[in-house]
Amino acid sequence: MMRFIGKPQLRDLMTAHIKVVYSFGQFIFLQIPLHTT
Repeated sequence: MMRFIGKPQLRDLMTAHIKVVYSFGQFIFLQIPLHTT
């Protein structure tokens, strides 16, 4: 039962981590052209 509950938590943690990394990477990608010009 604990394993079954643990898997969705891990998926939510991974999806949340991916969202943070994606938004953080998008922020840096938008900041790079400002520094180069």
